[in-house]
Amino acid sequence: MLFTLDELASYPGTEGIPPATAELLRDLTFGLIYELVPAEVAEASTLARSIALEATARAYRNPNGYASETVDDYTYRRPTVTASSGVYLTPDERSQLLALSATTARPRVRSVRLRSWSVPDL
Repeated sequence: MLFTLDELASYPGTEGIPPATAELLRDLTFGLIYELVPAEVAEASTLARSIALEATARAYRNPNGYASETVDDYTYRRPTVTASSGVYLTPDERSQLLALSATTARPRVRSVRLRSWSVPDL
């Protein structure tokens, strides 16, 4: 698990988040991250944890995805980069997670020379 609900509640901008909302947003964020990075890699990374907290907090603070808002003659603007509301990862966050996945150690295969009992040693 990248973070707990208590950690989310103490993250800036998420004070007073209802438990049901926190759980839903957390699960949606985990799903996005685990699609890009294996769970064991993400859970061992502070970077993945910080991205997960920020993506979840962003969805709570700004559920409509507004980039700006005007009060008189009400207008709003969404950024063209994300053009999204709810839980999403920015292009920068996605590239950081993909780089994290690429740099993880992969198991190596070694070959071992076997000794044959029927052939004498050289």
